[in-house]
Amino acid sequence: MPPYITPDIELALVNAASAMTVEFIRSKNTINWGLLEKDNGYLDEQFIAYYFRNILSALRRNYIEDIESYST
Repeated sequence: MPPYITPDIELALVNAASAMTVEFIRSKNTINWGLLEKDNGYLDEQFIAYYFRNILSALRRNYIEDIESYST
C-alpha cells in the first residue's frame, strides 16, 4: 500500500505542478504552439489540464517512490 500523502504535502505538490505548468505556458516562444491553439489563438484548456494532471501525477509518483526508498 502506498504511503499516505498528508494534505500539506498534497498542497505542495499541487503548487509545484501549477508552477511547472505556468512555466510551460510561458515558454510559448520556444515551442511550436500551432497544434495547441484553438482557432481564436488561445491555448486549448483541455491540453493545459492534461499537462497539469500529468505533472501532478509524476510528482506524486516520485514523492511516493522517495518515501518508499527511504523506508526500506
